[in-house]
Amino acid sequence: MRHIFEHAVLFSRRSDDHQQLAILGSRAIVILAALWRGARQGNPWIDGGFTASFKPEEIATKTGYVLSGISGRVEIVGRSENREEKVRADLVALCGRNKRPAFVLFDEVGYGNSQFFGEGMALAAELVSSGYYGAIRCYSNCIGNEKYENPERCVIGLDEDRLVSIRIHWGDELLIGPLLDFCRAEGFTETEGWEEWEKMHKTA
Repeated sequence: MRHIFEHAVLFSRRSDDHQQLAILGSRAIVILAALWRGARQGNPWIDGGFTASFKPEEIATKTGYVLSGISGRVEIVGRSENREEKVRADLVALCGRNKRPAFVLFDEVGYGNSQFFGEGMALAAELVSSGYYGAIRCYSNCIGNEKYENPERCVIGLDEDRLVSIRIHWGDELLIGPLLDFCRAEGFTETEGWEEWEKMHKTA
């Protein structure tokens, strides 16, 4: 059964100033992390990933990290755009020459572990602010042990086309209201649906 909270609102902002967009994306992640990690009831977790956008000589080509599960497991892996190609992680480049990972992937990070959720969100914020692009999909809970049946879901992304986007599927106002306020205050473009959300949560 699908959960009743199906409505969403999309905020976006485009700029030639990549650093400005990176700051906005990072701040959005920090805000959401504080809201959900401090919730009395909830089981938040993250999927997604980021890719490096630096000079080739600064990157450990085809080598990156995968964070997964509730225990904070971190793996160093190799990845190629050609799925049939087997690539070994370049440990010398990553650990010996101190090059940046080409990518960082999130797989159910924090699921059942609020501390690891907070650490994962902090890492995501740092990656965005330091020049990585990509997106994370954040889920506030796991209703009835169905991973994707959540009242609050949020996708925060920054792409190479100089666009930061924040898609929010709403539920509890306390868990998303401050993020919505942040997007509005920073002049994000809004899609239709905001009025309906406000009507649902209007106070007397």
